[in-house]
Amino acid sequence: MTETGPVVDIRDVQVIKDDRTFLVTDRFGNVPEGNTAALGLYHRDTRFLSGLDLVVEGDAAKMSDDAKLRRIADAYESKYGSDWHFAVRDGAFYGEGGEALVYEVAPSTAFGFGKGEFSQTRWRFERE
Repeated sequence: MTETGPVVDIRDVQVIKDDRTFLVTDRFGNVPEGNTAALGLYHRDTRFLSGLDLVVEGDAAKMSDDAKLRRIADAYESKYGSDWHFAVRDGAFYGEGGEALVYEVAPSTAFGFGKGEFSQTRWRFERE
């Protein structure tokens, strides 16, 4: 698998956005402290966090639909390259390391713990 490293290309970031608040992370969901790639939590175009640990709470359910799993496997390989190729069968991913179960999380609460001057925050997600 590909090693984690500093972001050098905008295609290597993940973005979560809600109205005028957005979180920019590396491709693994991390905001490393001291990063120089402008990763962090922003509100109204001002960066409030430049390092973040994120905890997501919610209900996790094992995914077993091969068609959905195939779409996820294809998306991983498309984004991260052939090192992230997984075969899909019998409700699981299969790769160099063997079988990998995939879980879907319906978030209820997320906690962000800042590594800079600003500290923790909480987000709540409404169920539909």
